[in-house]
Amino acid sequence: MIIGISACDDSSGAPKKPQPSAVFSTLEAGPVSYSVEDGAFVTEVTVTILDEQENPLEGVFVSLDLASGRATTDATEVMTDALG
Repeated sequence: MIIGISACDDSSGAPKKPQPSAVFSTLEAGPVSYSVEDGAFVTEVTVTILDEQENPLEGVFVSLDLASGRATTDATEVMTDALG
């Protein structure tokens, strides 16, 4: 399974916010287990968005796009918190 992440700002014309860094941002997947209740394999995915100075970025929308295979998510787009 291949997962891509993307993030963007609000493009409101306000003063420039620090931009997400693909180099310092991370995507982590927890252990995979089988859920009898869901009838599927499940895992928790955590995305952390950092800027070029490695500071967490709050308020960034993150969407997970599946490049191949089949998967479902609880949410297709979420906003980062104070931890990025």
